[in-house]
Amino acid sequence: VCHLLGYLILFGLLNTLGHNNSYIANSKAGRAANVNWLSWFTAGESLHKNHHSNPTAAKFSIHKKEHDPGWWAIWLLTKFKLAKV
Repeated sequence: VCHLLGYLILFGLLNTLGHNNSYIANSKAGRAANVNWLSWFTAGESLHKNHHSNPTAAKFSIHKKEHDPGWWAIWLLTKFKLAKV
């Protein structure tokens, strides 16, 4: 139960941060925003505006200053043929 509550609270917090502050990226995603410093801890999930701009993309980073560790993991897995994009 604690584990589930932790996830719900953390994802709610991430969604709140993604819709209320930080820098605004180039898209038509409404009020969503990117929280670049947090992307190191969330595997790129905090690049919220980029996600809303292209929700089916595996890579959330668009600009060089954006960091998407989740994409790096996917890229590495594809090189070893353990995943397919």
